[in-house]
Amino acid sequence: FYEEELDVPLVVFDEVLEHILRIDRVLRQPMGHLLLVGDSGAGKTVLSKFVSWMNGLNIFQIKAHSRYSLDDFNEDLRTLMRRVGVDGEKVCFIFDEGNVLGSGFLEAMNALLASGEVPGLFEGDEFNALMNGCRESAARDGVILDSE
Repeated sequence: FYEEELDVPLVVFDEVLEHILRIDRVLRQPMGHLLLVGDSGAGKTVLSKFVSWMNGLNIFQIKAHSRYSLDDFNEDLRTLMRRVGVDGEKVCFIFDEGNVLGSGFLEAMNALLASGEVPGLFEGDEFNALMNGCRESAARDGVILDSE
């Protein structure tokens, strides 16, 4: 991991290993997601990236900048949803405190964590295209879907 992903060595001691195991347990579950809370710079992002790397998950992290808006965030979420739902890519989405540029960002993340969707993210033909793509992907993977 150090050679492929990090610029600095990862120091592992008992407490770090316990956090790694907790993160790993959750990310291995179907639709596993977690909220890590702690001091900035404590290693939450690095450990999440490490566990994702161990499990072969691709990392998706938004690149917030001064002109990054809620519309940009919604477009990034649409892209992520297509990659996961239609393409079947295994992804770890890392959203840290530096990415919260307004209350709309938190509202979208809360909805995503609570229900698995962001209201109004996909509408009309875009929603139908996404659902058809998801159905085709599920059929390829042999997943049984209900009629809705």
